[in-house]
Amino acid sequence: MATDPLADGALARSLLERAVAWQTAPALTAQEVTDLLALADTAGTYGGTDLNRAASLGWQWKAGRVTKNYAQSLGDGVKFSREQVYAHCMEQAAKYATGELSVLGTSLAGRRRSGIGVVGLVSTMVDPAEVG
Repeated sequence: MATDPLADGALARSLLERAVAWQTAPALTAQEVTDLLALADTAGTYGGTDLNRAASLGWQWKAGRVTKNYAQSLGDGVKFSREQVYAHCMEQAAKYATGELSVLGTSLAGRRRSGIGVVGLVSTMVDPAEVG
């Protein structure tokens, strides 16, 4: 899997294109992918967080395109409502924004911890010999 940060712009672009499914409806233009990649560029390198932010933005742009469509066809006769396509795009945007999905394949899902763990409180100390 790719390392973080990437110095290879062509590889970064290829990974970003896949992450945003740029040619899948609602499609992005090649110039929009170029713009997203430019936003992820940090002095000639592409860090995982920057690429994930770019992917999240790309999915938001795709969601914006859905507003003009009432139904989206996949080509094999399956159609989705505007609301379904919009919800999917925004879900993908959120997953890249939080690191649940990663352009570089270094997802934080298995490493990220959330919530508060339960810690038992001890009000008195008991001698184990006294417990029968």
